[in-house]
Amino acid sequence: MPYHLSSFISARLSPGLQSQLSQLPGFPASLTHCLLAGPERSGKTSILFHFAYTLAAAGKQVGFLCKRSKLEQVPPLLPLGANAQDAAWQNINLRYLDTAADLQKYAACIHLSPNPPQALIVDDLSEFIVARPGERAHDQEIVKTLAFLHEAARCASPGQAEPCLLLVSDLSGAEGPRALYLYQRWLPLIIHIRPAEGGLVLGLLPQVAELHAVPVKCMAQLHFCLAGQSALSLEYMTFPS
Repeated sequence: MPYHLSSFISARLSPGLQSQLSQLPGFPASLTHCLLAGPERSGKTSILFHFAYTLAAAGKQVGFLCKRSKLEQVPPLLPLGANAQDAAWQNINLRYLDTAADLQKYAACIHLSPNPPQALIVDDLSEFIVARPGERAHDQEIVKTLAFLHEAARCASPGQAEPCLLLVSDLSGAEGPRALYLYQRWLPLIIHIRPAEGGLVLGLLPQVAELHAVPVKCMAQLHFCLAGQSALSLEYMTFPS
């Protein structure tokens, strides 16, 4: 199941916008490991939950790794129409971890799981790193943890019809992640959230399209806003000029 831009935001859409989204192609099937990058309070965690719910509703098993404190302080906005009794949530294994070492231990043991995930999602990777961004120790721990997660996704894939997806979110500036080269080796597909007039824009980072054979239609940009505390609101779609 390749990544598709429309899978990241579940929202009530006009018939015209729904038709536009349905015509977008998926990203190349070879790009199974993805980084979702964006500034603070840009809806990253909510978008991860939307993506997890989309997969779970399709019957996929999803492992969702996050910090309890963050999730309790800023609860994510749930996908449109979802409620606590929805059967799809049974397919999402929510695990609360605290440190990069916890992530690495989880990843190292994933091959022992009797029911390995078909998608592995990590919320806000830098939150698990003790060292500050920009410090050598921080970058080293990022690379080490990504290597563990990459191997975990590989180990979870045998015996499944499709490779295990790996989706990791992290902070970034308006132009993309600070140390892009650190992520690109392990997470070649990079979806970026950037501020825009009146809201936010979700789309493929331009540098990725230059490195991979990405169809022009995959460069669509979804303009959305955080509608209070209730939902993500998808407003319209554009293509870069």
